[in-house]
Amino acid sequence: MFLISSKGKIAATDGKKTVLRKTFGYQSESSFYNDWNFFIREGLIEEAQDWIYITSKGRREFLFLTALLAIAVLAFSYAIIFLITTWLGTESTYSVLRVLSPWFTGFVPWIVVAVISLYTFFVVRPRLSPQESSIQ
Repeated sequence: MFLISSKGKIAATDGKKTVLRKTFGYQSESSFYNDWNFFIREGLIEEAQDWIYITSKGRREFLFLTALLAIAVLAFSYAIIFLITTWLGTESTYSVLRVLSPWFTGFVPWIVVAVISLYTFFVVRPRLSPQESSIQ
């Protein structure tokens, strides 16, 4: 699925599934087709108009990677602002950076990390069916 997600879509030409099976290291066709049918049945990928697409539900499977990337970018931004304000001192930095530095290095990163984490939690967590929820 990650391959399809990273490419956006893959042409569904003759023999493409055989190429995918070999690329992913499946030893038997039945194992590959069992997994392939599972992805289609669960609505994670879709075959339409001679293309293989990943659905929005399939993209959500990789949301945790996006959240980690966003947190890493935020951490690097925090580090750069911290280094600039530390090395240059408050007198020589730009007045806007001097005023905003405490916000960018303290409050804002924690709020952004909290929002990204909560969003990822609510999107990625498993959902229980009504039957499963009624079990005591």
